Parts: sequence; structure tokens; C-alpha cells
Amino acid sequence: MSAIGSTFRTDEPHLHELLEELHKGQIQLPDFQRGWVWDDDHIRALIASVSLSYLTTLETAHGVKPHRLDEMLRTHLIEPVTLRNDAFETFIRERAIRLLDLIERATGKQVTGRDSDETVAAFGAALVAPVATPGAAVA
Repeated sequence: MSAIGSTFRTDEPHLHELLEELHKGQIQLPDFQRGWVWDDDHIRALIASVSLSYLTTLETAHGVKPHRLDEMLRTHLIEPVTLRNDAFETFIRERAIRLLDLIERATGKQVTGRDSDETVAAFGAALVAPVATPGAAVA
């Protein structure tokens, strides 16, 4: 028997790579082979449901406790509540803010354009962390 079947790899991309390419508009669901074409909102909903089911699979099939999975996600600057609430747009925006904040701290330089019209159009809001109000409850 040939060893081809045991060495063949498809080199599937990681979920985070697909989400990043989707957000950049580099990929989307194909428009061919059906009469109805998916709009951006339906595409985002599909990707969000995949990421949510991924968390559920980790918890149920692999026995990862929800609180432990949440801890692991937070070490990667991912807020699990946003994923669990199926808030894909908020997830992408919060992730971008956290990563830009890290870049600024690491380089000691300010990232420009975080509140530009182009950024607001692309992300739905400026990529600036909200300023804490004194005396306000922290979520």
C-alpha cells in the first residue's frame, strides 16, 4: 500500500487567519452555485457561529472547562464574553484596540489613524480604548 495517504497534508489555515482575511475583505463566501448571494451580515454571522461552536467543541468534546478556556483566551487578549455573545464586530474592534495598545507600549510610539474616517468606516468606531470614568463600575 502506498504511503501517500499518511503523508498528505492540506495545510488548512488557522481560524484566526481566516477571520483576519475575512475582516480585511480578502476572502468571502463564493457567489457561485446558488441563486441567492450572501450579504456581508450573513457572512459575518456564519463566521461568528463557527467561532462560537469552536469554543463549545473545545469545552464539550475535549473536556476544557469554560472558566479555563476563558483564562486561556484572555492570555491572548481575547475577551471570551464577546465571542460567547456572538458579537463578531465587537470582537474584531476590541481585538484591534488591544493589539494596537500593545504595539504602542512596545514601541513607545503612538499609532496614528486609530480615529480616522477610514478606520471608523472599516471598524464602525475609532480604535481607541474607552476612557474610564472616575467612580464608574468596571466590567
